[in-house]
Amino acid sequence: KLDAILEGICQEQNSDEARAYDVCLKELPNILHNILHEGGAMYENYWKTTLDHARASYDAIQSGQSTFETTKSSFGQASDSVIVSVEPFALSPFALHRGLVEQNLWPKAQR
Repeated sequence: KLDAILEGICQEQNSDEARAYDVCLKELPNILHNILHEGGAMYENYWKTTLDHARASYDAIQSGQSTFETTKSSFGQASDSVIVSVEPFALSPFALHRGLVEQNLWPKAQR
């Protein structure tokens, strides 16, 4: 939730990175308090869509609706492999990371 909330606040700053950091740092104590004591209810407009998409993406991976294929890279070393996600919609980065780790396709990554 924290990541999604901070990302949402940053997006509201219209690419003004300095302003985004300033707003996030000032708001962080309130965000953390609200997450810990109220489940993030005050910031639900930031995290709900992101987490709903992550859940749908993860469910697609778990059900086999979304799969991964390994192919050779056309750039870099000839032995490089690239993992391609084959799915009916764009996967959430959170679910993609977890799916790759769980299927041992990203051995250096950690949960």
